[in-house]
Amino acid sequence: ARLCEDKEAKLREETTAFDVKVGDRREIQGLVRRPELNGEVVTLLEWHQQGRRWTVRIEGGDDCTNTISVRPENLWVLGRSSSLLHDSEDRHASGASGCTSIADQLLEARRMLQPGALFLGDIVIPGMPRGDKEEYRLYVSHIISDEMDRPVLVGRHRGYGDEQACDLLLTVEGIGAEQFVQLEYSDYETVCSGRVDAMEGTISGQVSQLMHGDDGFYFPSKDVTHVFSLRQAERLNR
Repeated sequence: ARLCEDKEAKLREETTAFDVKVGDRREIQGLVRRPELNGEVVTLLEWHQQGRRWTVRIEGGDDCTNTISVRPENLWVLGRSSSLLHDSEDRHASGASGCTSIADQLLEARRMLQPGALFLGDIVIPGMPRGDKEEYRLYVSHIISDEMDRPVLVGRHRGYGDEQACDLLLTVEGIGAEQFVQLEYSDYETVCSGRVDAMEGTISGQVSQLMHGDDGFYFPSKDVTHVFSLRQAERLNR
């Protein structure tokens, strides 16, 4: 029971990773232009709404020379980067299961889908020959705030020469031992849903057309138009 409570607390912390305040301590990760700063621990000093960046002070340095501006998606909860490397081994050794296991899977999926993540793979119409597969890609671009100031993950997916923006949503589906992490994203024409395997860095799923209902709302059709498979390729900062 205690393990489950600890994992639930960790999930709450991860969900509000971008809901930070002055004085909080975070770890810099994902910088491309200044990679030497990745892993540095900083203290948050001031939020600049127009530039959507935090002014932070790198711990252990001079207040003047060690003050920089950082995007919120590059400010990770302390210890997240090291736990990403070791959580799977720890889970295997401890034999953790049940709610602890699905909590770990969701945490790993959130880490995998940080801004800058690029996934490459293919997409095909069900039943078509393997040679008819087309290149498919998904790029996690940035985080925005919705009307209630909650973080929303935004990305772009591209297939058959067409690229569309989409919001990304992670959920837990299934019951009991059959639970799994699902990623869902949609544009103006289609909705994609796929099963996430963060340990393997893969997403596999299906695509359905969005239909316009009589009540004015859109809903996914029951027919699957395509199936896709993706694997994380690299982390970029576009």
